[in-house]
Amino acid sequence: RFRITNGPVGVGMGDGTPSPPATSLPMTIALAAGFDPDLARQYGDLIGSETATLGQHVLEGPGVCLHRTAIAGRNFEYFGEDPYLTGQMAVAEIKAVQGQGVIAMAKHYVANEQETNRMTLQTTVDERTLHESYMIPFEMAVKDGDVASIMCAYNYVNGVSSCENEQHLTEVLRKQWGFKG
Repeated sequence: RFRITNGPVGVGMGDGTPSPPATSLPMTIALAAGFDPDLARQYGDLIGSETATLGQHVLEGPGVCLHRTAIAGRNFEYFGEDPYLTGQMAVAEIKAVQGQGVIAMAKHYVANEQETNRMTLQTTVDERTLHESYMIPFEMAVKDGDVASIMCAYNYVNGVSSCENEQHLTEVLRKQWGFKG
């Protein structure tokens, strides 16, 4: 059976009930505050090792959305507001997780910076800002981290559901960036 576990900050609920014991890691914004990709690699080694030990195949993480509001419900899962720093930390973590034989899943693609009403939220953003800010960490995860999986976001971007957005999922992610997952 193919097992997927949530876990940007530690192995969470997988296919088992209750959740198996695992290390509760610090928020990733605290990790990013060190500006140290080697520390992110160590973080990824630990979470990847525990994911594999617990018999899980996919880790839903890292979370590479940006902090756009201080009260966003998932800020604890994300590296911060800087797209380049987020990308650097994510790449190091992805390589380490996948080095443990676990599939890393960068999430939530794209512009999912709010938890409240995220299933119906309409994010309106111009193409330049979208590509130069929101997409940078995902592009780095694909091109530099060779991430094996990406989770689409629940929100709508410029009127199109993120999980049905042919422009973002096919043209950008697959054709421009070369994502194979």
